[in-house]
Amino acid sequence: MKTAILLSLVLLTTFVACDNNDSTSRDCCTNVDTYIDFRIVNLEGENRMEGTDTWTAEDFEVYDYISNEWKASTNNVMLIERDDENCLRIFASEEIVYNSISETKLVFPNGEEDIIKTELLNPGGGSVVIKLWYNETLLWEATDSKDRFFTISK
Repeated sequence: MKTAILLSLVLLTTFVACDNNDSTSRDCCTNVDTYIDFRIVNLEGENRMEGTDTWTAEDFEVYDYISNEWKASTNNVMLIERDDENCLRIFASEEIVYNSISETKLVFPNGEEDIIKTELLNPGGGSVVIKLWYNETLLWEATDSKDRFFTISK
């Protein structure tokens, strides 16, 4: 009898604790697919993330365009390995500027700045990049069979 009462109390507590009548809350999930990978080369075609005068992930700055101003991104910049080379991985902003488009600024160690625009599917929850522009040039669409991996000359 004690077991039945205890089980009933646990089940009741579980149902009450999981109930959410807050109509202003929104379902939220983790980012699904917002990464962008770059192989960064110098004018001679040498990888800037390897060898002499190496750039590291910490040398880069990333900003998100939020409320009409650039704000430091909370997304991590990572050094990853692709095709046996060190490459840079950033994550696109999920803050929508207009029409499901977000803007991210990438500042290079040499001071150059580039703008990445992405069109997102499901912005704010389970976001997926479906189009990507680099300095106003459309580089990638979800219908492409290739990965979001680009070579940049700096």
